[in-house]
Amino acid sequence: MHYIFFPDVIDIRNGGPSGYLANLREGLSLNSKLDAVTFLPSFRTEKKMNNANQNIGTVRKLIRNFNWLIDSYYIYSIKKYYQQLDLDGATIHNNNVVHFHRVNDYYYMSPKLPGKKVLTPHTPQSFAEEKVSALRHVYNNPSLKLNRYANFLKVIELEAFKACQYFIFPSKEAMSIYSDFIPDFEKIMKKKNVFFNMTGCKKLHYKLERDDFRRKNHIPDDAFLISFVGRHNYIKGFDLLADVAAEIYKINPGIYFVSGGTGEFKASSPNFIQIGWTDDPGSIIHASDLFVLPNRSTYFDLVLIEVLSLGRPVLASDNGGNITVSQLTEGVQLFQSGNKHDLIEKLLGLYSNNQKIMEMGIDNRRCYDEFFTLEKFANRYIDIMDTISRMN
Repeated sequence: MHYIFFPDVIDIRNGGPSGYLANLREGLSLNSKLDAVTFLPSFRTEKKMNNANQNIGTVRKLIRNFNWLIDSYYIYSIKKYYQQLDLDGATIHNNNVVHFHRVNDYYYMSPKLPGKKVLTPHTPQSFAEEKVSALRHVYNNPSLKLNRYANFLKVIELEAFKACQYFIFPSKEAMSIYSDFIPDFEKIMKKKNVFFNMTGCKKLHYKLERDDFRRKNHIPDDAFLISFVGRHNYIKGFDLLADVAAEIYKINPGIYFVSGGTGEFKASSPNFIQIGWTDDPGSIIHASDLFVLPNRSTYFDLVLIEVLSLGRPVLASDNGGNITVSQLTEGVQLFQSGNKHDLIEKLLGLYSNNQKIMEMGIDNRRCYDEFFTLEKFANRYIDIMDTISRMN
């Protein structure tokens, strides 16, 4: 028996470990291998998580203007949470494998559990930076320092990487980003057992046909439409995309952009339609001619695989998992990360080549079917977990 530890809601529309595990669980079910894995803790429910979030919301209102209180509260809350976490009497043996998906879960819970422990981190930046950035957004206060909280999380992150002996990453390129923020990362990893399993996903569905979506959002039928789905923040490169859209508008106002998601940045050019948060990203992607993924740093972005499943061409930044996928299909073209001029040049080049756009889309759908279906993702996963369980 293998175990997956993730004390949070699992949702296929979420990013990070939540979406990853939702896809994995469905893939295991399709392969009739769900019985080989137990998800911990078993008490986790949507209702309990929503109640917890409501309580946190009350605390946020009380401490929002006091930096030192926010620092103290979140350090205290993490420690208290893991002290009270109940595993519901799960029986784990020394030959079992327990897979963690967040460094904080590993740091606090792995010493309490027997078996072989595996870690898959999912963040495209330091765990500390991600959490601090999220709190600044929650409190609508970009000047929050939170130095004690950040340093507290950095210690947790580094110690988790040092202590864990088994790792699963989507690919070597996805793994490489950790050298940017884990001190001595390459030296640490030389002593570890590292496995690779490219993330798969459920084929993305859509509610609206191409023409219906365009009419609803006042986009001309003959417009060349570029899509983006994800957080509207710096790490995802949304500010870069917004700047590119403004420059493109001056060159060709018949090229439109559309995005799904929210965040700290907004586009201002008249050729950019921002849908906001949506439970139907598939309609955005299906209605577009090209998907752009401008991440400044990326791990292995699930939305990229979802775009492949719809057979849409992609222009992506040359980092992390984007590089891995581009080696498997001609339908994912790369531009220099953070380089606005290179993105504009390659975008306009694809705009003027309808045949290339069509061929890229066809190859992306072929690539999804060959490498990224739920069944193939889950099969690779079980093979790796079985291999780890047999290792001395």
